[in-house]
Amino acid sequence: MNLRVKTTFGAALLAAACGGSTVQPVAPVVPIPTPTPQATPPPVIAPSPTPSPSTAPTPEPCSEGLCETPVTSTAPPARLTVRLFTVENGTGKFWPNWDINEPIPPDFIARMDVTAKDQFGAETNGSVEPEWHFSDESLVKVSSNHTHQRRLRILEEGGRLDVWVTQQGITSNVITLRLVH
Repeated sequence: MNLRVKTTFGAALLAAACGGSTVQPVAPVVPIPTPTPQATPPPVIAPSPTPSPSTAPTPEPCSEGLCETPVTSTAPPARLTVRLFTVENGTGKFWPNWDINEPIPPDFIARMDVTAKDQFGAETNGSVEPEWHFSDESLVKVSSNHTHQRRLRILEEGGRLDVWVTQQGITSNVITLRLVH
């Protein structure tokens, strides 16, 4: 049975039950169309902006295992220790564990390092820069880019060079470098 017939039949029964006439005009029932969903076009994906290069400097990689946390303490030193850090040939070859008793050839570079420790044994920079001393500066050319390190280019054959440091009234040990005869 269609919807119109059902509606008319139902109206007639209702009218008869209420004592009314069984035939009454009924307004035609017009079905309301159900909206059909329309297909939504796919979203337009805008290209993501190209990232701009970072302006932050790239940190230097740690090479040769020589990277350390910077010392920031300025406590007065209680002890200074000088050591031969490494020897290099000037063309990029390094010897980090050079035997202090082995002579260093001319044009090689001896890298010296001083470590200052405070009364509690912690590393310190002290409040004034350390002062480097050499027994015969005519044997080497001294350069540096750090207060606690020196680069000594060997100029002369033969001889011995004593190296020590003083800082705030403290004197370090003495290192004797032997130069090739």
